[in-house]
Amino acid sequence: MQTHQEKIALVNDIESNHLDYALRNNKINPEVEQALIRDIAAAARGEKKLDQPIHLSLANSYYYSIRSLLGSIINNPDFLSMWSEKDSWIQEIFNSQTIKNPNLYYQWRLIMKVFFQPAGSPGFENWLEYIQSIGLTDEELTLKLGAVNHQAFQTQNADKEIVNTCFAEYIIPKLKSSSSYLGLKKTAGLGSVLHRITTQDQHRRGHNGILTFLLKHDQDSIDDYQPYITNVTYNNQAELNIEGIKTLLGHDAHQFEDLVLEQTRKFENPRDQFSLYLNLAESFPEKYHSNIEAIGESELNKYCGAEPNKNQHLSYDYVHGGSMDVVYCKYLLAKDPIKAKDRILEYTKDSHYITTSLFRLIQKDLESDALPYLLNCLSKKSTLVDVRYRSYFKQLFDILNKYDLSKHTDYLIDFGTRSTAKKHRLFASDALKPYIESITPQAQQLLEGKVNDRIFGAMILQHSTDQAVIDQLNTLIDTERSDDTRDIMLDALHDAKFGTPLTQTEVNDMIAKADARKKLNKWSEKWIDESTLPKLYWAKGGGALNEKEIRFLFYRCRRVKGINSDIEAKQLIDLLDFKKTEKFALALVKAYEESNADSKYKYYLVMAGLIGKDAILTKLNTVFKSTVTNKRYRMAGMIVGAIAMVGSDKALRIVDMIARKFANKRPQIGKGAKEALDAAANELGITMDQLGDRIIPDFGFEDHYYSFDAGGDDYRAFINKEFKLNYFNEDNKLRKSMPKEISKEDKAELKAIEKELKVIVKAQQGRLEGYLATERSWEVEEWMEYYLSNPVMLIYVQKLIWGVYDEEHNLTQVFYCDDDLELYDVDDEEVDIEEGTYIKIVHPLHMSDYLLSKWKDKVYDMEMNFEFEVINRVVTHIPEEEYEGSVSKILFDQEIPKGADYVAGFLVKRGWVKSTGDGGYLQFNKVSEAAKVNVYANIEGPAAYYQGGTTQAKVYELNFSEHGTRQRKLLSDVPKVFYSEVVADLKALINA
Repeated sequence: MQTHQEKIALVNDIESNHLDYALRNNKINPEVEQALIRDIAAAARGEKKLDQPIHLSLANSYYYSIRSLLGSIINNPDFLSMWSEKDSWIQEIFNSQTIKNPNLYYQWRLIMKVFFQPAGSPGFENWLEYIQSIGLTDEELTLKLGAVNHQAFQTQNADKEIVNTCFAEYIIPKLKSSSSYLGLKKTAGLGSVLHRITTQDQHRRGHNGILTFLLKHDQDSIDDYQPYITNVTYNNQAELNIEGIKTLLGHDAHQFEDLVLEQTRKFENPRDQFSLYLNLAESFPEKYHSNIEAIGESELNKYCGAEPNKNQHLSYDYVHGGSMDVVYCKYLLAKDPIKAKDRILEYTKDSHYITTSLFRLIQKDLESDALPYLLNCLSKKSTLVDVRYRSYFKQLFDILNKYDLSKHTDYLIDFGTRSTAKKHRLFASDALKPYIESITPQAQQLLEGKVNDRIFGAMILQHSTDQAVIDQLNTLIDTERSDDTRDIMLDALHDAKFGTPLTQTEVNDMIAKADARKKLNKWSEKWIDESTLPKLYWAKGGGALNEKEIRFLFYRCRRVKGINSDIEAKQLIDLLDFKKTEKFALALVKAYEESNADSKYKYYLVMAGLIGKDAILTKLNTVFKSTVTNKRYRMAGMIVGAIAMVGSDKALRIVDMIARKFANKRPQIGKGAKEALDAAANELGITMDQLGDRIIPDFGFEDHYYSFDAGGDDYRAFINKEFKLNYFNEDNKLRKSMPKEISKEDKAELKAIEKELKVIVKAQQGRLEGYLATERSWEVEEWMEYYLSNPVMLIYVQKLIWGVYDEEHNLTQVFYCDDDLELYDVDDEEVDIEEGTYIKIVHPLHMSDYLLSKWKDKVYDMEMNFEFEVINRVVTHIPEEEYEGSVSKILFDQEIPKGADYVAGFLVKRGWVKSTGDGGYLQFNKVSEAAKVNVYANIEGPAAYYQGGTTQAKVYELNFSEHGTRQRKLLSDVPKVFYSEVVADLKALINA
């Protein structure tokens, strides 16, 4: 038992933490929030009575810290043991009115936290006595807490053991008794109350926790098992609850066999019957084998036989555990592996469709014997499987590449020559790369065949380092008439042929060879009159481009499918006089507009950006804004690409701003901007993250200052920590405004800097916090250049805590940057960063508990003003019991108090992408591209078709997958920081 003084010290400590939290996080009026915290803490110490009821404080805009404060005090085991009726402030939170007021849900959340502790937790009895003293009945308690059935009955103790909760231990003796205060019949107990939760829930989700609990402790209270083995959907349709069925059969298979078997007559769909028989077979293996086999074989046979036409696509039926074909094959392998292998081999050969899950099962279960099966999967027509599965062949080749394919190269060559999709050919040619020496003769022979053969032959040979092969491709480039084949050869010889920019003589030779291949014989542009095109000029007084040279430019730019430049056209463009290109570029934009934004002519925009440079930027930006205003979103998305092709830092900043602004508001535009940035980064040969750093201007500052003269005095402008310009005169006296004597030119320049600063700063916090979540690293040199030396990013350096990481990305030092640009560790020892190491924004999960504690003290003492929380950031560890799955239920069934309409805006601001799913309901995903992880948050309630009501919202599962393939991602493979940040986003949503 703690003394009164110890109680006061505990409250003081909690108060201090929350005062600090409110100051950091309430950007509007932290003083009001802090005043409420002080009032509550003073009441908890017994020093005063509150000026207003606490439950009113919980309802205002500052309530997050208040709720957190109360939770920290009330849920502290040491404090729980000291409760008494003299604590009047507790009575304000918990009394008969607040407990039963449906709008004051927070009180129940605190009750849950206490009752869901491991049985025997200190202070629980005092808490229970108080709750009973205010008239809360056992029935009311059970109806509320039992509904949260997934966590009401069992939890983990300090040793990670599964144990009963305080709630479970409390009601077990009362399950069969009539000791409840109100509402129960004499012969009834709390078991009947739990059962009532299930039977009265209109849209029940199985309530498997209640079922498990009652079967063990009070089976007699269940008078109807149907609610536990069927769910009711929101369309009021009944569906099987397989978890409930498993629980019943696992408890007593003989008792419940007939009940489960009866469902096969109620649910006649083969999918449901298949699930039922599978579960019955776990207890009665032979009895139901023929039923499973009949349905399973019928499922497999659907995808064999006559080939479907292009409009006839069969859908796979999914059951508990995956698609029916996969589940059936698993069943066969478990029952008779030898016979099953023969059947699966036959199926992979004969079927028209294969699920990606099936060939992953084959890889996992058959291991070294899997190759013949996988090669059968390779034989499927892309026109069929691509309709069913995005990235079917990518996933298949990812698996095939793990095997020795040296004896199976003919399969890959056959696949490559049959395929018409470039991406599929690339998969095959990349798979053949390790065997290039042995297959070079075959690839050279392909160069003499038909177009498809020549294309794939060139793809294979691009991996060769043999000089004779390279010379052969160089020769063929000049005569090959198939542009598809020739473009592949150009890709293969990109560095060797264009590593050094071509001279005008070499460009003229390249044009002459294109003319000899009859590529420049006619004008092919529908929306442009060749005779009225403005002229282009060679640089250095080289004169105007002639007809063939202009046609060559269009011919090569037309070859580009996306938003990027053609390597040959770029050789010509780089030799132009850019002082005279604006009219030509404007003509291209006009032609694209007149084509009604036909995507076939988007290369006009690419050309306009590449040729017009900054002179065309204002026009492109104006056209972009007008197309958005006129709701021509497809055209707007393409114009963004033209802006990116201008290539200047200013242009790329505009695209970056568009990408962020429209990512969720207008996904078509946001996607176009994202693709344009990808293309720009590809042009520059850097990553997207590096591009984001590169486009932050330094405004011509030297050593973080912009020097100018005003009235004969020397001044230096600099950016302060609020991202505004301040000034030092030659006596180092600080001024917050420009000197009146400043010249018009310098004034205009500084005004322009102030304006652009607002745009730049708008995007940086989200970008940097995203880097924290994805654990982005910088090489020392690039961090020094783009962060420490940049007058804008330096401010962020000083508002964050950074880490030094070794080659294996292990944390070695943590440092901050002071006003003198010196780097210091937690002990104020100067930090020297060595070459070959990496810099990251440090995350609490990277630090030991000891080091983190020291930094928390350091940050508090220094009163550091973070751009966003780092050291005291909320962290969540991946539960060990979820490691081997791809689904996390850490927030399962958590209600979002602010409702469905609040969800979308909140999550979008935190970098989540919303989309519309089945039935018009909104879906939310977050991606770590660096780790190739996607998470989908199953949030019930938000809908695209209706806003403005009071629809409830709840969080259920978090589903993790590999970004780009949708393949399940085990939580053990998900970066711990990304997982923690995802959960932090959703916790903030729940607590908002």
